[in-house]
Amino acid sequence: MSIRVTLVSANIGRGVKPSVTRENIRRIHHGFPGAVIGWQEIDEADEADEHAILARVFADHDNIGFAKAVPISIPKPWEVVEGSAVITHACDWLAHATPDRWIVEAVAQHPDLAEPVRFANGHYPLARLGGNEGRARWTDCQAAWEARATAWHRSGITTLTTRDTNRLRNMPRLHPSERQLLPNAITRITAIPGSVGVKVLDRRDVNLTIDGHSARGVDLLLTVKENQ
Repeated sequence: MSIRVTLVSANIGRGVKPSVTRENIRRIHHGFPGAVIGWQEIDEADEADEHAILARVFADHDNIGFAKAVPISIPKPWEVVEGSAVITHACDWLAHATPDRWIVEAVAQHPDLAEPVRFANGHYPLARLGGNEGRARWTDCQAAWEARATAWHRSGITTLTTRDTNRLRNMPRLHPSERQLLPNAITRITAIPGSVGVKVLDRRDVNLTIDGHSARGVDLLLTVKENQ
């Protein structure tokens, strides 16, 4: 039993007009139809009401974690398991540099897949801002992700993560079992193995016009393992 899914990490940046934000969110919707999207910097230091724009453009998705800047958009026919949405504090804010950081996660079930999958999303601070304190904040964030990854691995549910890690090289794993699906990039898409196997079919980007970011996606084949 297998299905295909596209998983996207999309940092839409900050400090632009609502019309620019709206156009970039529409680019992602058009470029990755039916994808699961992990967002970064939604309503973070912007004049646009980006949550409202996102809710309108992605009205065909369940939008999880809207209280934070890193929501996840999960399309039909996926169904979010009741009570599975979790928001975890990852690290404290840094004055004049970064707000508090969070991990947003939810377990979802697809009707054509016998086992559920967990999606998790977040955004690390930029370590070089704030000197030693900035580096400490980055380390705190990584430690929070590692703690969650340990819990995910114990649960036996395959977890797919989307992250802007603000770190290009020497990125430590969240867990010894973690598999990089979009390697060697500040944007990380990874898997913590569980009951559903993950195979990369393709990788593709959608160019955005904010902060030099691109929305980065992987097309995946998800298969329930034979021993399940």
